[in-house]
Amino acid sequence: MINSQPDNDDISGFIAGDRKAYEKVYKHHYLPIYNFANGIVKNDQEAKDIAMEAFIKLWGQRDKFKDRENVKAFLWVITRNACFDYLRSIRRRNASHGEILYLSKEEERMASFKSFDFELIEREVIEVLSQIEALTPRCKDVVKLIFFHGMQVWEIAQQLNISPGTVRYHKTNAIKQLKNVLLKNNLLSSD
Repeated sequence: MINSQPDNDDISGFIAGDRKAYEKVYKHHYLPIYNFANGIVKNDQEAKDIAMEAFIKLWGQRDKFKDRENVKAFLWVITRNACFDYLRSIRRRNASHGEILYLSKEEERMASFKSFDFELIEREVIEVLSQIEALTPRCKDVVKLIFFHGMQVWEIAQQLNISPGTVRYHKTNAIKQLKNVLLKNNLLSSD
């Protein structure tokens, strides 16, 4: 595609909007510009697109050039900048894809942990509740009224018609029994 270098008349005609002169500039410079772009971006189709864009921009700004060297310099600079822009966009896209992949894996991992944690907590709660049900009737009543209904010792004493000291005794006894079961099942540390 390399033709003889455009002369000053061709450049003057190109600057004036002569399409034949533009074709001569295009035919002379296209292959070196394409090869330059392809050497940077390492992508044939992208290099062709970058080269074509460079020539479209060249045509759009033709009235700003003075001579052959200005045209050549413009094409090389505009092509280099477009290649670097393309490479930056690829890096950003890859970084975004990597971040999305990382976050989705992290989300899956967290969902797995949450599921595991929830199941573990659920089993522990069921174990504690079953142990409360296994307490003697008075201990069970006292524990339920304290921990599930938030009642005070004196309120429980009035409701169950026993002394506050007896309520404390049943509470202490129930807590000791529950603590032993939780320690035995490794649901509570011995610290």
